[in-house]
Amino acid sequence: MIELKEVINYKDLSLHEKKINVCAYARVSTSSDVQLLSFDTQVSTYTNEIMSHPDWNFLGVYADEGKSGTNTTKRVQFNLMIEAARNGLIDLIITKSISRFSRNTIDSIKLIQELKRKNVEVFFEKENISTFDPKIELIMSILSGMAEEESRSISENVKWGNTKRFEKGEFHVVTKRMLGYDHDEFGKLVINEQEASTVRKIYELFLDGFGATPIMKYLEERNIPTTFGNKQWNKTAVYGILKNEKYTGNALLQKTFRPSFKSKHTVNNKGELPQFYVVDSHPAIISLALFNKVQEIRKKKSIKYQKSNIKDMEETFGTKNTPYTGFVKCAHCGKHFNMKVNKNASSFANRFLQCLSNASKKTCVSDTLSCDVIDREIVNQINLIIKNKSTFINGLTKALNNDERLVIAKQELKATQAKLSLSETKLNEMISETDGFHKAVIDQLNKDIYEFKMQVADLQNKIMVDLNVENYLIRIKSLLKEYSLPINSIEEFPYKKFFSKLIVLERNKIIFVMGKRNDYENINLSQALYLSGLIPYRIRKTDYNAEHGIIFF
Repeated sequence: MIELKEVINYKDLSLHEKKINVCAYARVSTSSDVQLLSFDTQVSTYTNEIMSHPDWNFLGVYADEGKSGTNTTKRVQFNLMIEAARNGLIDLIITKSISRFSRNTIDSIKLIQELKRKNVEVFFEKENISTFDPKIELIMSILSGMAEEESRSISENVKWGNTKRFEKGEFHVVTKRMLGYDHDEFGKLVINEQEASTVRKIYELFLDGFGATPIMKYLEERNIPTTFGNKQWNKTAVYGILKNEKYTGNALLQKTFRPSFKSKHTVNNKGELPQFYVVDSHPAIISLALFNKVQEIRKKKSIKYQKSNIKDMEETFGTKNTPYTGFVKCAHCGKHFNMKVNKNASSFANRFLQCLSNASKKTCVSDTLSCDVIDREIVNQINLIIKNKSTFINGLTKALNNDERLVIAKQELKATQAKLSLSETKLNEMISETDGFHKAVIDQLNKDIYEFKMQVADLQNKIMVDLNVENYLIRIKSLLKEYSLPINSIEEFPYKKFFSKLIVLERNKIIFVMGKRNDYENINLSQALYLSGLIPYRIRKTDYNAEHGIIFF
């Protein structure tokens, strides 16, 4: 094991003649971390340390709670911090340790190299290492590799333990997710007769020729709840019951697995790992013969009516995700739109977007949307921005600075700073007094001053981290910088990084949302659109115009 010698102490840094911009990054990922050093304590400690340094400008504490260190894709605050550093807003980042920064060795080294090229320093407290030290890449490779190997080892131990349990026929069922069963006082599966009757009825209806939609209708008309107590059913829940072998009293184990210790999602086990079939492991709700008969019917129906939407999407996009996944939001129910494909066997397949609420049956008033029309609206909106780049930036800047959250935070900061200044003035006026009364007043003033300083730090942190207008504008400008000519297709522009959402108000009116907020249920969709445009299209010899525009939110 390598012995680490003192390289640099960030408290003694004097590398810059002028004040440098300093922030900290904190992350808590386990319950033991919370017991040793709470999330809030980390944030307040870093705030005090940075604000007390005379040569530093406090740029906030970026903090993620309960996120994985093996990748950075879902660490929102971490990504905001790196983006600010890339845009020249940060000179020094302080963090507890290399493992808190990242456990992915390759990503860590690449990121450190990139930040060094931009003259951004990272200091790791536990290891007492600065990324400006010449030996940092070797040390980082060793230490980060050790942290990554620790994650790998834990994952492999868990996987090994699961396999050993499965070999013995031991498994656990979360009965809240499985209709028909409860756990008894000893933890064994027992039949919940009321729920089991629903399971048997679903199998009976399917054998009588009912598909998923008629079965859903039957259950809903009789107010029969799902396993989660919902009155509305969906096809996934119905088919999940029809293909679950555990209702026969037998259990197929290790049907899914995590392909890598870095992965947080499971995939179907197609022979990569051994599977175990446990016979008579618990009471049966239906017979094995009945279950097998249902599977034969399902297989025949699948062959006859099979639609290859997901297959088509994977072949086209290399993933189940489409260009619209997580981007197009319904104004009526708040759910997203997913892409569907009609006429899959035809070379003239029609792509359309459908609200998720209408996936099984129509429960939302929203209409389906043509992907071709949406694509044209995206392209047209981007071209309007490119054509009016200067006006657009001015409008965006004004809107961001007028964000009520930012305005209120600045007002609160100003008021708190005034209270702090008044308390400090009072303290200076009586600091020399030594009698008991004045001492009590002085003690209270010191407490008030400390509280006001923490409030000021919290508000400054909110303004500089969560509501940072400058950083957002720099990112938008950098995305636009490369474009001076109109684009011809959505593939030519990173529209998902540029717009935060596309909200469908109605088929012929969609809204592009820009800004730092994500509480879309509070957005005023009736306000005038910025840089609006129209797209003409035709359906069955009838001409329509689709309106689109921008809302800053």
